[in-house]
Amino acid sequence: MTIIIENISKSFSTRQVLSKVTLTVNRGEIVTIMGENGCGKTTLFNIVAGLLEPDEGSVSINGQNPREVFPSIVFQDYRESLFPWLTVRQNIEFAYTKSVKSGKRPPFETEGLIEALGIKDLADRYPHELSGGEAQLVGIARALAFGSEVVLLDEPSSSLSFDMEQRFHEVLLKYREKMQATVLLISHDPREAVHISNKVVVLSKNPARVIRCLDIKPGYYNEFLNELIRLLRWRCQ
Repeated sequence: MTIIIENISKSFSTRQVLSKVTLTVNRGEIVTIMGENGCGKTTLFNIVAGLLEPDEGSVSINGQNPREVFPSIVFQDYRESLFPWLTVRQNIEFAYTKSVKSGKRPPFETEGLIEALGIKDLADRYPHELSGGEAQLVGIARALAFGSEVVLLDEPSSSLSFDMEQRFHEVLLKYREKMQATVLLISHDPREAVHISNKVVVLSKNPARVIRCLDIKPGYYNEFLNELIRLLRWRCQ
């Protein structure tokens, strides 16, 4: 599925957060959005998810309103999105069951996701018994168990240790390949952005505009990483 964002603008009260943001995420691409805290990344994310309406412009996913597509979502406040009365396995199984009932067949079943993400020992625990990183992995697993061809991830690695992040990246790349999924990701880590993305989009300060879109070419990791770091440093001056 292709996400088309056209001239999106959004204000809250007298503060303009987004100004004419335009971006296309093609089917099968992973596109990472970067920018300073508070610049409007999550606002854009929520508009693409169908949770907010833009003041101007439009978002379509394969020509449809985002609310008709039901993307798989990992929210920034990932712990709040877990069902506290369900165990880890039950949280993931809930999404997987909903996916199968709707006719979707995600590439990983519940047990496969638990194994791949390294959370097998946590399967019978409840969310309040988990660390931040563990809860974040459960949020990721539940989103992927839902099985959408559109995946929206708001800072999905913010609480992950290095080994957790590597497992997450491996699973996400396999999911993208098997589902030909379109992935929009928010990150503050240029290494993560360059490592797993086809494109990296850098937003300006408020009101956020697209100031650079880097097409990441395989085999040039260090070159693109250095260019992205220079760009991010220049923006902060």
